[in-house]
Amino acid sequence: NFLKGFKMVYTRMVGILDNLGVKEIPVEGKEFDPNFSEAILTDHDENKPENVVLEVLKKGYIYKDKLIRPAMVKVNK
Repeated sequence: NFLKGFKMVYTRMVGILDNLGVKEIPVEGKEFDPNFSEAILTDHDENKPENVVLEVLKKGYIYKDKLIRPAMVKVNK
């Protein structure tokens, strides 16, 4: 029951932030952009192109086209 309640609060909070204009930056699988992301780790995956985000370690957010927090990511090298 505690987890169910926590998920309800989380969903409600995300909805409120979304209505206010706070959006998550979608970076996974896209080319690394230093304007919206910080490369914390690098890895090598032969199946994916170079300089592509492999994994999001910490989500990034924007508010009305202003960066609140950059995403912390793992980049393919």
